[in-house]
Amino acid sequence: MAPRVMPFSGTDSDEDGISDAFEGAEDRVDTDGDGTPDFQDTDSDNDGRPDSEERGLGGGTVAPTDTDGDGTPDFRDEDSDGNGVPDAEEGAGDASGNDPPQR
Repeated sequence: MAPRVMPFSGTDSDEDGISDAFEGAEDRVDTDGDGTPDFQDTDSDNDGRPDSEERGLGGGTVAPTDTDGDGTPDFRDEDSDGNGVPDAEEGAGDASGNDPPQR
């Protein structure tokens, strides 16, 4: 599947490499419910991994990475590799041992 492409708004308020348009600035999306909209939040899903790492090769006009292909980009996904272990528990490794470490 080809990455989703959006016009780059030229704005990245939280400087994580993900365009404010992808982070839902227009609708003020707040994935983790912490009161800070994703476009201003450096860890949108509050898993302890910064959005700048979870975006993968995406950013600018290319959609951020969705490792498990569930339609939720990693920077918003509590279990980005879909192995049943939340990223907050898994950290930079793979606690379940069934997948390569998170990148």
